[in-house]
Amino acid sequence: MKIIKKLMLIVAAVLFSVPFTHMIMASQPVDTGRASVTVKELGSGQPLSDEAIVVGSDGKQIEGVKYLTIKEVSAYSAAKRSDYEKLCDKAEGIAGNGTDYSKIEIVTNEEKRPELRYYLPMKRIAAMASDPLINQPDKAVSEDEGVSYDQSFDRVSFFRDQLDSRLQVYFDASLKAAKAQKAKFNTNTPTEDDDELFGAFGVAYAACPELYEWVDWGKDAFTALDYDEYGNEYSGLKAPKSKYYSKSLENKAQKKIDSLVRQAQSYAQKNYPDNIELGMVDFFDNWICEENYYNNVGINEKKAKTAGFYYCHSSYGCLLKGYGVCESYARAMSRLMDAAGIDNCFVFGDAGGGHAWNYVMFDGEWYLLDSTWNDPEGKKKGTESTKEYFLVGKQSDHDPIVELFNDVVYGEFPELSTVDYPGYEHSGGGWDDWDDWDDWDDWDDWELWEPAA
Repeated sequence: MKIIKKLMLIVAAVLFSVPFTHMIMASQPVDTGRASVTVKELGSGQPLSDEAIVVGSDGKQIEGVKYLTIKEVSAYSAAKRSDYEKLCDKAEGIAGNGTDYSKIEIVTNEEKRPELRYYLPMKRIAAMASDPLINQPDKAVSEDEGVSYDQSFDRVSFFRDQLDSRLQVYFDASLKAAKAQKAKFNTNTPTEDDDELFGAFGVAYAACPELYEWVDWGKDAFTALDYDEYGNEYSGLKAPKSKYYSKSLENKAQKKIDSLVRQAQSYAQKNYPDNIELGMVDFFDNWICEENYYNNVGINEKKAKTAGFYYCHSSYGCLLKGYGVCESYARAMSRLMDAAGIDNCFVFGDAGGGHAWNYVMFDGEWYLLDSTWNDPEGKKKGTESTKEYFLVGKQSDHDPIVELFNDVVYGEFPELSTVDYPGYEHSGGGWDDWDDWDDWDDWDDWELWEPAA
């Protein structure tokens, strides 16, 4: 049955990747059938419609780039036209860098200036944080804007200290904006790599996933480049905000967390008097598995705009709604352990496909906890945790290292212990009984479950 479960995860990952798989935009001139001119050719007397487009200095129309029209660019001052030309040339390089952006466009922003925007799905951005670090750290140059915890392990410092000084500025700006639930933030500095803002945002999400509950993970974010009146380049990022998020929803979740922490303490005192933290983690894993089920709405591209999809990818799914996908399982677990003062990490990577789980620290060592895979009957509530992935050491089937496009890497997760947590009896291969195939002989089991919001 373990094989079946892994197969299901792989299928789910493939299904979930469909809406976020886009054509790689090659930096090649393409005949779009639409007339175009360069900035320098404006006003040259060519008999072109105002709806013809204005392209970069080399006169090429690049596939996948949306340009402004002659009418729009003609309204700019000479300085802004020059900025527009520079942005067109940057767009050509961005389109040819190998990243599968969902869209690249040049727009006129709120300040009536040309602005280059390039978009990535939110799920791709999160994955950017899970690669091993290759940059040598350059210690902090700006004050940490992160969140403090009662735990001895400081997640913010752990991830932030891996970044160089420039990326730390982006990391700080992302956390500051996330705490204020501000969808758009500017760094007031230029970027040196096209994906730096996306990458820093992903690392900040890994450090403080609880600050990003308001994000709509079914949409795209974009970075923006523009120039001020002095020709200085500025960069920023805008993340989409979910219409299903509210402060009252967060308040309900916090009350639930407080209640569960109290229950966990009572459970641990009774069953684990010599190791209260272990008992509390055991309680949390039991509760999540028994009170939740894996909801396939969260991997259905057609449901990306629904409340069910949003809950599946936030902690609110498992904490309040009784369902989620792996991300909700792991985010809920991380919030519970945070509230209990237990050192942990929310982890994402590859487990036969995109997946999320947790790391927990005991006695200075890190252990893996995967409540999604501990839930043996993910299609329904009321099932007990198998404990197969409860505080285990390094696993070949969980890889937090995900290959990133362009080979750009930003951060790494803590190193796992090479052995399981001592003194805890694991269930082992509870999914190896081939009789479990009988549980899946009804094709109705593969239907998409969509509960009310």
